[in-house]
Amino acid sequence: MVAMTLLMTAAGCRGRASTAPDDARMPGPAEGALPLPPAEGFAVLPWGTRVYVEPHVGGPSVQLGVTMSSPTPWPTGGTVVRVVGERDGLVEIAPLRGDELQYGRHCGTVLDSDAFDVRLYVSRWSPALVLARTHEQVDDEGHVSSLRPGAVVQRIAGDPEGAWAVSAGGLALRASLPDDAVGRSYRRPDPVSGSAWRVDDSVHPTFDGWPVAFDRMYGEVTIGAVEPDDEGYRVELLSPCARVTVSTAREPPPPPPEPHFEFGLGAPDLMLPTVPFVDGLALAPVPAVDAGPAHDETEPELEPPRFEFIGDDGIMGQLLPLPPQWVFEEGAPIYPSPAGPAVGTLAQLRVFHEDAWLAGDRICFRTSFGARFVPALPVCLDGVEGRLHDPQKDLHDGIPDLVRPESLILYGALDRPDVERAMRIHRHELRRCAYEGHSRSGRLVLTFVVRPSGQVSGVEVHTSTLLGHKDRCMERAAEAWVLPAPTNGKPASVRLSVEVGQFGSGGGSG
Repeated sequence: MVAMTLLMTAAGCRGRASTAPDDARMPGPAEGALPLPPAEGFAVLPWGTRVYVEPHVGGPSVQLGVTMSSPTPWPTGGTVVRVVGERDGLVEIAPLRGDELQYGRHCGTVLDSDAFDVRLYVSRWSPALVLARTHEQVDDEGHVSSLRPGAVVQRIAGDPEGAWAVSAGGLALRASLPDDAVGRSYRRPDPVSGSAWRVDDSVHPTFDGWPVAFDRMYGEVTIGAVEPDDEGYRVELLSPCARVTVSTAREPPPPPPEPHFEFGLGAPDLMLPTVPFVDGLALAPVPAVDAGPAHDETEPELEPPRFEFIGDDGIMGQLLPLPPQWVFEEGAPIYPSPAGPAVGTLAQLRVFHEDAWLAGDRICFRTSFGARFVPALPVCLDGVEGRLHDPQKDLHDGIPDLVRPESLILYGALDRPDVERAMRIHRHELRRCAYEGHSRSGRLVLTFVVRPSGQVSGVEVHTSTLLGHKDRCMERAAEAWVLPAPTNGKPASVRLSVEVGQFGSGGGSG
């Protein structure tokens, strides 16, 4: 590990402080008190956090990532999760999706899953203390430290000024923070932006004051700007959630040149600069920090049951020689084990390429999402909803947004979950019609009668902005459907509305 010592002026810690307005302010954490549940937004879970699959501490559980065997004096990183709310005294969390997953948007790594919309649970003590809003500090010499929401913080034990140790995406420093800037969640990220180049390990800036530490394990620290001053150079350091101005007697190296392309006889086709890569920077001395109440002081000592897939024959479940690709439709329930209740739904059409095994009526997969937990959390779905995928013929499965469900209205004694599952099973037929008919965007509303036997009849297209060929194709497909029979033995009816996207609009298997 490469060492670099960066010392901040003591005046920087005692200088003028200013804070950016934000609606995420909350009271500072009371020493030794049971914390309030995090507000909806985002929280950081330290590695090794116990995660419950059901909303009670006696149920099945796993650990998020690995447990730090010897915690460092500085607050370490963790995993960013979305806070949904509170349930039965536990904090309800979910993985990040969509734009929330943009690189550098949050201070550290995130629990990501575009495909799985699931709900899990952690204790109130589990989320780390973080900056709940942007905090800026300016000292008398004009050095600025701008710390952004999501930076992990810990109170420095015995510090005469009550300062905090802050880990801001790979940049660790001592800072004075108002209590109302600290909480267990933050409303939204406020990422640092700007052009930058990596810190070079040949630079050794020094300051009078407190140390600043770097470790690329928790984030990337770069140089944003370099300006000469009376004592050397003023350097702007950037991390995903911090912007800090420091000074150094030695000028850092300039940014690397832009890639240079040359074409012609005797010239290389491509010349790329060699950029030094710093694996990590660590410092001593570091301040001692108060880790807060011990875990066993706030939660009962339990040994929750772990998921077990080992059968009598010693083989994990019933391994199948399954083809490598299975298709499940958006909205399919997701289970974290071969038995037990669902924890969420599939957020989009998904073609599974992962290893699969059969567990009772469910097909389970090893996914990158499940691998974030110890032991690995399987993703199981109802086998009846699965469909074998032929990549040579089922090209329509490569366009998830081609047919999206809008609404399902039932008239008569029909069981909604059963009908919704039947619609998912048959949705690929509508998608195939849209694909083969070279769809244009539009809205399609189908109404049909469900006979006492479950047979569909009387299919009609009520509203359509599509071409007639696809309308007729979807009518013929629906006429062959057999749905769960009405529970009272009398005919019932269904109104199905779907949004048909532009043909070739993209997407993938995920």
